[in-house]
Amino acid sequence: MADAASPRFTFILIHGAWQGAWAWETIVPRLKALGHDAIAVDLPGNGHNPMAPAEVNLERYAAHVAGIIDATKGPIVMRTEPGLESTQYFGPPMGATANGVHAAIIEVDPQTFDLQILKYVVVHDCGTVINPMILAGQIHGGVAQGIGNAFYEKLSFDDQGQLLNASLADYLLPTALEVPRMELDHTTTPSPLNPLGIKGAEEAGAIPVGPLFAQAIEDALDLKRKEIELLEIPLSPSRLFELTRKASKT
Repeated sequence: MADAASPRFTFILIHGAWQGAWAWETIVPRLKALGHDAIAVDLPGNGHNPMAPAEVNLERYAAHVAGIIDATKGPIVMRTEPGLESTQYFGPPMGATANGVHAAIIEVDPQTFDLQILKYVVVHDCGTVINPMILAGQIHGGVAQGIGNAFYEKLSFDDQGQLLNASLADYLLPTALEVPRMELDHTTTPSPLNPLGIKGAEEAGAIPVGPLFAQAIEDALDLKRKEIELLEIPLSPSRLFELTRKASKT
């Protein structure tokens, strides 16, 4: 017999024509009177010849079930039943890399180095597209993040190594005013490396943006003729001014 602090659980199994209401109204109270939380008891009989309530030896069945139920797993919520479950794992032998092309038309003021994005186009191939709306949102968000990397986001430190822009009051991020509308298109080349033919798409929007804008700015300001190559980001207006001024003095 378990001590008073140990829970004793009992499971009710209703056979065939037994009515659930009868079980909960008759069996459960009697089991609880014996000190058991009513979870399950195996009642003999079948749908054609169920046992009458008086024929059920509650003490015997309660003791039997209490001996085989693992009390450490806790009770099942009354009037519920567990659903079917299946868990499977799949690990592809190797990653499937997406590919794509980004193109932009920009306008740069040669005096202030203020930049306007006039048009932005992405053509992307991530294999079989499972959810077009989520994929489009992934590309939109990636391009927005890439614009932040290209122009705004930079960790600034003083000569003592102290971070100077540790809050969003100082750390710049692009807003809806800076992120342009984008034209998206997809080509579909299923990957042979997994059953669905899919490829990754999570960073495909972000990675090309910085190099794209560096090249676009070089072209817009004719920096190649001036032998100026942009090899860094972010390219804020002040940083562009510094780079072009340094090049003009050399």
